Amino acid sequence: MGTLTVFGVAFGLSIDAFAASVANSCLSPRVEHRHVLLTALSFGLFQALMPILGWYAGNAVQGFLASWEHWIALGLLSIVGGKMLYDGIKKQFSGVCEDEENAFTLPFSRVLLLSIATSIDALVVGVSFSFLNIPIVLPAVIIGVVTFGMSSAGGFAAKALRHHLPDIAEIVGGVVLIALGIRMFLSHLL
Repeated sequence: MGTLTVFGVAFGLSIDAFAASVANSCLSPRVEHRHVLLTALSFGLFQALMPILGWYAGNAVQGFLASWEHWIALGLLSIVGGKMLYDGIKKQFSGVCEDEENAFTLPFSRVLLLSIATSIDALVVGVSFSFLNIPIVLPAVIIGVVTFGMSSAGGFAAKALRHHLPDIAEIVGGVVLIALGIRMFLSHLL
């Protein structure tokens, strides 16, 4: 497999992380550069590690993962997106604004769940690479670096546009994550 093809695979795998980074960065006035970079680093690391795990898993789990990955991704993204949607709607109807001191700042648990949810397809790619006898280290590094770059770009773009978005950014972010999970789910059914 050529390097250009690996970059194409990496770009395709990073789209979900890009969308999740955009949604995360839209959520809080307190999202700082370090939050964007740590989120991108988490997405990049998981996107790099999952193909390696998949590559080592090989034949033993390919059938299982192929039939369950879309359910797992749908579940994780729906949980995170549903919580964001619930919190956003609750804030809209309660009329209570968070003070700057207690504003949401991307909890680790959310970043971790999103990192896992957006990298499940990379696990299956690793399984595929093992069947094709493609060494995994270079593709995994490329996938991780591209994902880090795409996630950073999405996070910084959303952070810059955050002040131009209405106060319903958390609701929009939740809907985006749920839609992302549904898209991933439907792409495996069709």
